Amino acid sequence: MEIANLIASIILTGLGILVSFLILRVQLREENKAVLVFEKDDVRNIGNTSALNVSAYRLIPNLGGDGTLVSLITNIGTIEKDKTYTFAREVLPNSNYDFFIIQYLSLNGKYYQQVYRIATGRGDAPENNIPVKVKIKETFPTYNFKDKRYILPQKINKLTEHNSRLKSLDDSN
Repeated sequence: MEIANLIASIILTGLGILVSFLILRVQLREENKAVLVFEKDDVRNIGNTSALNVSAYRLIPNLGGDGTLVSLITNIGTIEKDKTYTFAREVLPNSNYDFFIIQYLSLNGKYYQQVYRIATGRGDAPENNIPVKVKIKETFPTYNFKDKRYILPQKINKLTEHNSRLKSLDDSN
């Protein structure tokens, strides 16, 4: 009986060590990611690591049907930690219905997309959402394209569909 208790305690201890190791490894990987913040015409990396393969997209909600019109604004490349990239004035979205999406690869090996709602002339404040991890098959292409219709990933679609600016268009009142 003593040997069975000893074997059971060794197995449970080993299992506990394995689970703790796996959880700690995932936490460390998630802490080491890039986080991009918009500041007027700039995007700045305030994360712990560099952001790779950074691309900026303009989203225009398709008010008449399914999907969202997506255009590549620019392919930025790499934004290192605590560095800033300035957008050219002519590529910035300017409509009340426009959104930015910044897509990037963090050094932890995961792709992220971040939605940014621009400020309007009506006094609406800009809104910067936290980065959302997306699968590789849900990423936008990084080659030059304009106004292609896409079905957005569910996580990103939730951030764009609850836009108070679009409620007046949907209401029949």
